[in-house]
Amino acid sequence: MLNRSAQATRNSAILGVALTLVVAGLVLLPFVVLGLTMPRNGRPAELGVAHTLAVEDGVWRYEDEGSGEEALLLLHGFNQDAGIWDAVWQRLGTCPSRRIRVDLPGFGASRFRSEDFSLPRQGQRLLALLDAIGVKRAALVGVSMGASLSAWFAAEHPERVSRLVLLAPSGYEGALTHVGLFGRLVRPGPLNRAATWLAQTRLFNVLFPRSLAAQALTVSASYGRPWVDALPRIEAPTRVVWARSDPVASAVTAEPIAKAIPRATLQWLDEAAGHSVPQSRPELVADLACGPADGAQR
Repeated sequence: MLNRSAQATRNSAILGVALTLVVAGLVLLPFVVLGLTMPRNGRPAELGVAHTLAVEDGVWRYEDEGSGEEALLLLHGFNQDAGIWDAVWQRLGTCPSRRIRVDLPGFGASRFRSEDFSLPRQGQRLLALLDAIGVKRAALVGVSMGASLSAWFAAEHPERVSRLVLLAPSGYEGALTHVGLFGRLVRPGPLNRAATWLAQTRLFNVLFPRSLAAQALTVSASYGRPWVDALPRIEAPTRVVWARSDPVASAVTAEPIAKAIPRATLQWLDEAAGHSVPQSRPELVADLACGPADGAQR
């Protein structure tokens, strides 16, 4: 009798542990799937002379050459940092203006304690940075996410932007061509909102402390219609540059973007240029960055 009772107790305990493990696994599964789907922040690239600036919710890292209240500002794309501009930066020695490249908040060595990396919030941070380092007006050159942020910033603060070079901006509706689960998660909508909630929990951040999930989900949620509606408010002369077979941001959106910006011209590149134009065509990007106000090549 005692043996049967002990065996029943052991079986009950084993069943309880098994059920606990199953429940824990089911609870953790969405966190693990999201953590494995999203990229992680890697080791930041080395910069020539890096500066840091501590602000309320984080620390900026940037490189700043030259002086003056007008500057050229380079903004990288998602899952990149200021090192993406290395080949361009080396060719800006004759550029007459002050030159700045930054790690955007949440990327590279710009560490921020935040759950919001949307274009409006990043635009606010960028404005505060320019004020802090004494830049009254800037020519913005951005690629992908950085181009989307550049356009948003120019629409919100036209008095602070002298001209724009937008290299394959990713903010247009349906522009992102990522496939699989990642592609579905970064589309604005219910799935994006659910994943964003998961990414903002303490458990997720304990499990995946270097994940870029919050960055990917919140910035892509601010793409689409709000970004498109902002384009007609851009006053700065703008050059839109796109490779004809961009594998990340659909080139189909290039002409609608150029038409929506009042003073924009569109420049097509060959298919080999790909999505990371600063790396594939650094001479062209440097030329456009230092070019005249109308965005034409020198």
